[in-house]
Amino acid sequence: MTFFGHNFNTVVKFEVRRAIKKPSFWISIVAMPVVLAFSFLIGFFASDVHTDADLTKQDFSVAITDEGKIVNPELLKQIDAQVITDKTAGIDEVKNGEIDCYIYIPADLKSEKVETFGAATTNVFDNSRYDDLATALLKTSALTSTNDNTITILTDSVQSDSHSFADGKEINPLLDALIPALFLIVFFVIFMAFGNQMLLMTVEEKENHVMEMLLTTVRARTLILGKLVAMWLLIAIQLIAILTLILVTYLVARNYMNLPDIFAVLSDINMNWSQIGFGALFFVLSVTFISGATAAVGGMFQTAKEASSYFSIIVLLLMSPAFITGTVISDPSSSIVTFLTLFPASSPVMLLMRNALGNLPLNLAIPATVILAISAVVAIWFAVRVFQKSAVTGGAPNFLQKYLLKRGQK
Repeated sequence: MTFFGHNFNTVVKFEVRRAIKKPSFWISIVAMPVVLAFSFLIGFFASDVHTDADLTKQDFSVAITDEGKIVNPELLKQIDAQVITDKTAGIDEVKNGEIDCYIYIPADLKSEKVETFGAATTNVFDNSRYDDLATALLKTSALTSTNDNTITILTDSVQSDSHSFADGKEINPLLDALIPALFLIVFFVIFMAFGNQMLLMTVEEKENHVMEMLLTTVRARTLILGKLVAMWLLIAIQLIAILTLILVTYLVARNYMNLPDIFAVLSDINMNWSQIGFGALFFVLSVTFISGATAAVGGMFQTAKEASSYFSIIVLLLMSPAFITGTVISDPSSSIVTFLTLFPASSPVMLLMRNALGNLPLNLAIPATVILAISAVVAIWFAVRVFQKSAVTGGAPNFLQKYLLKRGQK
């Protein structure tokens, strides 16, 4: 461990042990799957809030003016709707509280709007039930006047089976992109879960003025490298624990829920080892680069508040490919996509994204990999240099000005 310096192992062991002894470390392992499951449930129930009305469960009084005679009369009888010929009279009945809902359907749906007038409810979402009823009446009436094939088309019930071939073999492009896409997903999870810890790995000691004592026994390079390696080990521990928890939960839940057999799905994946290999390489380089860049920002400042304000710049640059996802898919050879693929601050996400999509050519992947690898080394080196210079001195602006001026005079 000559390169890393004396006491490197001690620093790594201390950081790992200190982290795993904290209850928050293990709580975060359980919290992440719980938050994801909770988000899924919210999305599931939220998607069910605004749906077409069930005509059999309509429980409010309705009046309707159907100028085009579009709605099936049998449906009006089913919901006990009052037929009104005058639009103004229907609106007045709602205003006077005589009925709960009045629906006006014009003769020409292409050029005129369907209007609903209803009594407001205390539940905000319930106010959409009048629009839902009007839509349900029109759709059901249209479906009852067409043949079975037309109904199947209109209700998006057409069954289809798509087959894709590459090199004479049948493949599933979406399924084959699963493993390369996992590298991008895991990278996002790491950045969101550990980005702030990477940023503040040295700030805490500086705020508590412990850094001065640490640097009397451990070299700055040894300390920062030890903290980085410890952080990577902690990331690996949490990822393994989270995946184990998800797998155990799946094995237990599939006996009680109608869950697909993921092992059968995985067996159907056509392993593109070059794509998977590039994904693994991009993932390692991306984590290394972001760790070094984030540690450098944290090392330049004396307080967490100062460091956090500059950390947002890294987040913005890193997430910039997300703003042009459509262009990445539709026009991957565009200049902006190429630039973000080669630019170190955005290339981690862009490389992982394009590798999963399968639109990253080899003649661009190689130079982008070299640039990212060099940037990762430079980021780690800069983090060490910044930390050495600013550990006991003031904030980043003064340090950078003095440091750069000194380098320019040499």
